[in-house]
Amino acid sequence: MSDLKPCPFCNCEAHLIDDLPGPKKYYVECMNPACHASSDTDLGWSGAMERWNTRPIEDELHARIAELEGEVERVQRHNVCLMLALGGALMSLGKSDEEVKERLDKVLQMSDEIGKDSDNDPH
Repeated sequence: MSDLKPCPFCNCEAHLIDDLPGPKKYYVECMNPACHASSDTDLGWSGAMERWNTRPIEDELHARIAELEGEVERVQRHNVCLMLALGGALMSLGKSDEEVKERLDKVLQMSDEIGKDSDNDPH
């Protein structure tokens, strides 16, 4: 069933199961024979699917990742604006194209070093 998320433990396909005895009850089960994770039973197939697909921590992580990706894009746009402003300021001070290029290259190098330092920062 395509509306089901993969298994949260092994990432394998899951299926809606409706073969329980008694009143029509459903649950979702991982199809990996080594895993067989399953949801709680529910009286409706949509309830069983919702139980399987509800993963609050995963949803929070996806939201945080999207937030941080947006922040990275904002910082990158800001850096481009700063570089353009710096280049314009240097040119208005009468610096040669070569001097402007050297200074901008130095700023980019410093920015790369700062980025590498923050990649290694455990916090």
